[in-house]
Order: sequence, then structure tokens, then C-alpha cells
Amino acid sequence: MVIKNTQAGAGLRIAMVAYQFPPLFAGGARHALELAKALRGHGVESFFIVANLRSSPRYEIYEGFPVYRFTPRGFSRLRYVTFALQVCKKLWAEKNSIDVVHLHSTRPFYFFILALAKALKKPIVLCPTLMGHDDPVSLKKKPFLWQVEGRSYRFYGKIICKSTAVKESCVKAGIPDATLVSIPGAVPCAGADSPFLPPRGLQEIQETRKALGLPLDSFIVAFVGNIQERKGSDLLFDAWEGLAQARRLPGHLLLVGPYPSGADGFGARVKPVLEKARENRIIFTGQVNYAEVPKYLRASDCFVFPSKREGLSKAVIEAMASGLPVICTRIPGVTDDMIDDGEDGIIVAERDPAELAKAILRVKEDEILRKKLSSNAIDKVRRKFSLADVTRRHLQLYDELLNRAGR
Repeated sequence: MVIKNTQAGAGLRIAMVAYQFPPLFAGGARHALELAKALRGHGVESFFIVANLRSSPRYEIYEGFPVYRFTPRGFSRLRYVTFALQVCKKLWAEKNSIDVVHLHSTRPFYFFILALAKALKKPIVLCPTLMGHDDPVSLKKKPFLWQVEGRSYRFYGKIICKSTAVKESCVKAGIPDATLVSIPGAVPCAGADSPFLPPRGLQEIQETRKALGLPLDSFIVAFVGNIQERKGSDLLFDAWEGLAQARRLPGHLLLVGPYPSGADGFGARVKPVLEKARENRIIFTGQVNYAEVPKYLRASDCFVFPSKREGLSKAVIEAMASGLPVICTRIPGVTDDMIDDGEDGIIVAERDPAELAKAILRVKEDEILRKKLSSNAIDKVRRKFSLADVTRRHLQLYDELLNRAGR
């Protein structure tokens, strides 16, 4: 057997498995892509096995990486078993060339993937992505098949905990501490070619706004992500409506991301906001190419993210790296990992539209505070959420697993 140079990473091949994947707005998959790009700089190659949820090509090279998409078939949870079996089939076909299987989130029947990796003696890593969805404590409260996935946690080689909340859930569920490793999400924020950098000055901001068709002289409050209830869009709508009724709109609200357009579900909540968008100075971009997101951030003055549940918000870290003062609503064990309230961002403790509106006005009206939050946010991302550091820690993790397996 040829022993690969795992210390440097050279020669390794990682099978990345993700249910959601671009063109969907999916922070976990974006992080996996950026990690794969950084790993390639250390001689590690990756390929992706993902669910085909948008009639995308079954195979393509996406941003430089092979992507195999399999369509989940059947009703309800049956679609998960068909997907898991297709993943297993692909892993079996690639069994002689892969070194590590890395799952980004979990779904019912992923225990098939886990069992196959164990049978093939391939180290397998799981990275939960969303509190309330795939952390082990939440899985115990779900229907039986999800509970099986929760009980399977203890059999993974490593569980990557992106936040304190994820780790606490694992500990509470009885996952051995030796199985857990804390590695946060990250963004590429070093080097002149990094997409997430603060603007160089007012001229760049004006040029970017002009190119994007945004107001040149307005204070722009940005939100990036799926416009849905989980992301707190209803709270943001209510806060902005309150400011409009009080005639205290600070500028424009920029919503970057897909939104439901139907009359059912959350679409019914979005419809009246769309109808009054011009009057209330709200800009909906709809879904944009991810490469455009850094431009919208650099064109903005403030970032607001009132999400109810996250694992660790990639959108918040990207905004901080771009030098934006960030306002979040508190998610225990998550937002405190990213922000020191009043130092590099603002955390609104209560999910109250009036409190969120007050925080937005505070940031708008206090230029000294804005500059402080911006400078400290940039510094924190470079210290704590650097892609280079997170990549190094993944290399160490893979190395440990392969050495444990005697490979």
C-alpha cells in the first residue's frame, strides 16, 4: 500500500456530500466549496455528491470541482432513501480513489452512507449545519427516521461543531468528547483577490452602487439570504414598517436573496411588502449569482440579520469581513460566538420589531460607532474566521483520522 503524504495533504481525495447545493442559496454548501478550494492549495482534491433539486446538470464542473447530482425520488421521506442509496452507489464506484467522506449536514437514511464508509474503512466526518434541524438534541424530537440519524452521531469519526450551540447539543446527547472538534465557518478574507473585503473608499462605493442600480446617496441597510420566516424576515418587515409609519426611515432596505412569490405560506407575508416596496424604500433583488453578493455588501452601510436559527451564520461573517456594522438578534450559543455586543456588532436580545428598529437607527445616527464596529469586525474575522486557519485545522483533522485508520 502506498502511504499518502497526509501531513501536507498532498494526494488526498475528499468526497464532499451535501443535500443542498448551488444554485440554491445554501451557506453550508458555499462553505464546503470554499474549503475545497483552499484544500486544493495543499494538494487535496475534492468532488461533490449533491441532491439535484433544481433540474441542474447531472454532472458538471462547478467552480472547478466535479459535481454529481442525484435526483431524490418519491414522496415525503422516501426521497431521502433514494438519495442516500445513490450516494452510496457513487461512493462504491469511487472507493479506490477516496480517502475521506465528509458530510455537510445529515438527512434520514444517511446511516446507509455511514455504514458503507465504515465497511470500506473510510474515515467519515459530519458537519451539522443548523440548530433545530440536524443537531442531535433536535433530531431526538423529530420523527423516527431523523431520530435514527441522531443516534448514529456517536459512530462518526469526527463531528465538526461550528458553534458553541452545536457542541453543547452534542455533549447533551452523550456524544463522546473525543469525537467532537470545534472548527468555525470561515470566509476568504485575505489577499487582494479575496471577494470579501471592505471598500477602498467612497468612490468605490459609488461606482458599485451605480453598477448595481442602487441609490447613490442613501443609507443602505442590507440583508442577504433566503427571505423566509426562519431568517427572521417577518421581524425585519415589521421593524421597517414601524420606521416608515414613524417617518423615521434611515434610508433603503436592500434584500438580497430569493423570496416566495405565491399567495400561500410565507409568500402571503411577502406580498404586501412587495406592493409597498417603492413607498417604503425597499429593494428586492431576488436570487442573484453568489459572485454578486460581495458587491452588494460593499455597496451597503449596515447589515441586519434577525435569524431565529443558525449553526453559524456565513452571511454574518461575510458582512463583517466586508467591513459592515452588523445587527443580529440573539441566538444562544451562536451569535455570541461571532459578535461581542457593542464592540464588533450589535446583538438585539429580544425579538421585538421596535428593538430591532432602534438598533438600526442607532447605527445610522452614530458615525463613531459605525467606524468602531466596522474596524473591529474586520479584525475579528481575520483572527477567528480566517479560511486559511480553518483549512489548516481540517488538514489536521483528516490527518488524525487517516493515521488512526493506519493509512
